[in-house]
Amino acid sequence: WSRGLRQDMDSREASWRRMASSLQCGGDHLKFRAVGPGASQFVVEQGNAPPMPLSQVPSTCGYNIQRNSLALVMLVPYDGCNMVQEV
Repeated sequence: WSRGLRQDMDSREASWRRMASSLQCGGDHLKFRAVGPGASQFVVEQGNAPPMPLSQVPSTCGYNIQRNSLALVMLVPYDGCNMVQEV
């Protein structure tokens, strides 16, 4: 690994930790919460397609998203779009 790449990864990890994120798994959905600069900038990974900004996720996916410039709370049903169960 080059020194620059390692520093970039360290910077991203530090940013992630500052957001004080949490994930809670419920009976039929998960709840993701993040607070801090950048919390409203998350995207949905879609396999082979480009990442999709949360603002563009179709309502048919069932995501319930509440956010402002410094916080994000997202409820996602397990049967919602782009959900993958790992065992």
